[in-house]
Amino acid sequence: MKQQTSFQRTLAFIVIGIGLIAVGVAAMTLLTLRHSLWSQAGRTAESSAVPAQADYPAPDLILNDLDGNPRSLSDYLGQVALVNMWAT
Repeated sequence: MKQQTSFQRTLAFIVIGIGLIAVGVAAMTLLTLRHSLWSQAGRTAESSAVPAQADYPAPDLILNDLDGNPRSLSDYLGQVALVNMWAT
């Protein structure tokens, strides 16, 4: 009788384990499918970004470089300049 109870208990654990694995696989499949559908929803064939247009010149900033020398934004006329301003 103890062997039958032990066998039933082992069988119950196996069935529960297989059920948990099946639920986990189903959940992962649904989450992956949902993520792929959401990521494809925002895609377009061409970029819809419009480049910024400025109809006025940049102000002539005068700032000090790392050596303490004053540099003007007009020193970089005709070049691409990135001005990274931090406010802390």
